[in-house]
Amino acid sequence: MLVTALFIAAVNNHVACTRQCSTNVFDDDDAVPQPQPLSVSPRKGPTLGGTRMRLEGLRLSSISSVEIAMPNSPPVVCSGLRHIADNLVECRTGAVPAEGEGQILVRVPCPPPKDGRADSSMHDCVLTRLRYDYVALALGELTPDGGPPAGGTLITVRGANFDLNQLSFSVSIGGTPCTGVKVERQDALTCSTGVLTVPREELLGEPARVDVSVRTGDQLDDIHNVTALTNDGRQGHPAFVYYAPPRVTQVWPNVGPVEGGTSLTIRGRGLADTVAVNVRGAACAYVKPNEATPDAELSCFTTRASAGMGPVEVTSKRGGRALRFGEHLTFRYALLPHIEKVLPSSVSVVGGTVLQLHGSRLGDTPSELLAVLIDGRRCGTLTWDSPSLIGCTAPDLERADGSAGAPSVDVVVYVAAVAAAAAPDAPRRRLVVEDVTKLGEVLPSAAYKLVVASQPRVAQITPSSGPLSGGTRVTLTGSSLGSSKEDILNVTIGTVQCTSIFLAEKHKELKCTTGRAERVGAAP
Repeated sequence: MLVTALFIAAVNNHVACTRQCSTNVFDDDDAVPQPQPLSVSPRKGPTLGGTRMRLEGLRLSSISSVEIAMPNSPPVVCSGLRHIADNLVECRTGAVPAEGEGQILVRVPCPPPKDGRADSSMHDCVLTRLRYDYVALALGELTPDGGPPAGGTLITVRGANFDLNQLSFSVSIGGTPCTGVKVERQDALTCSTGVLTVPREELLGEPARVDVSVRTGDQLDDIHNVTALTNDGRQGHPAFVYYAPPRVTQVWPNVGPVEGGTSLTIRGRGLADTVAVNVRGAACAYVKPNEATPDAELSCFTTRASAGMGPVEVTSKRGGRALRFGEHLTFRYALLPHIEKVLPSSVSVVGGTVLQLHGSRLGDTPSELLAVLIDGRRCGTLTWDSPSLIGCTAPDLERADGSAGAPSVDVVVYVAAVAAAAAPDAPRRRLVVEDVTKLGEVLPSAAYKLVVASQPRVAQITPSSGPLSGGTRVTLTGSSLGSSKEDILNVTIGTVQCTSIFLAEKHKELKCTTGRAERVGAAP
């Protein structure tokens, strides 16, 4: 009796059964019909093994083992062979060290020889034309590479062969599990970062290792870590940084005109990466971090928007992802007080001119009229007649050297109603300003140009005398006598007021009628 050995050789990178059970010990009548596998599912799986593989075909109930022959290496035996039906068997693939193309072979027991001396080690080898490919799972880059400790950052993990059948992935960052892991395509899976718990706050700002695990079967011990590869092919792991979330703590001022142009200062933390600021839906222009403290302060200028209050939204680019925050702070676009005209149209440089300011939104009540400043100096004796008419007494506008300074100055009105930047149902916050002349630092205002008149000077009066009863029409010539009748408050000769004032020539000549005097004599 001759029993030949069974072995498998690699030929042109394909395996083949070089010998089967010897025909010298078996009669042809005793031959067992060989199984005929016709299809395999799935056709590929991870090098980690564990894939549940199904073979369908003819006469499969005689199969005693299923193997996957790999080039230049021994066959890989599948485990857990199950005969589901004569035409269907199932087993789990074994692990291999590297990816490659494999060929499926099956074994069946050899029939006992006629002399009855059976050898249980004898198996017939049936080489199939079915192919099974081993492919390697791998990790690549991670985007974004950072997010807040509160979690919820949607990350994408790049890699390869994520779409293989029967795989279940889990992702953790520094030991914190991700939620909602989903395979998007063969080279990408996504998940949402978990909440970084308080005991793990030491991870803030430090790269945390990203681990991806895959379960290739339904057993706990089927869990494997997926190898991560760097760009140059070396093993490594992508990292994710939990950073302290940006935060806005103050916006100042919190009110400005609908025309825009308000210089906003925004304070907080994590502001260095700010890429945009929106105020009530309108973009803030010229966003610029403070050079000395870029992470704690930035500035920008409001643009035109409709009247009303809205959130201040700061958009920061952190970890390749745009984050919007700061909505809890508000800014109010206000309709400013408006000055249509000021009477008289010029003010004496020495002060004392009683002014009437006509306009709109000048305060709904007397208490809302905070201040009127002329050339930065407080206008005295404020009076409020209506939201469209207020009055005050002009201050002394002379410079230290006695000069009149600029030929025109700004009249500025500040109204408290514009400062009500809190929500309508919230208590109005108290505005504290140490110096009323610094109201411009915290409140928008209405402004109007006012001509500054030098001290009137009379060079000549014609005629130079008249009766005590008055009624003499006199002509005064000089300089700075006013540009309109409204500029002339009064004309007195001595202590007697002149009436029927007429400005004959701007600044240079006016006429009036003398009043009744009490005594004879010269009068200034």
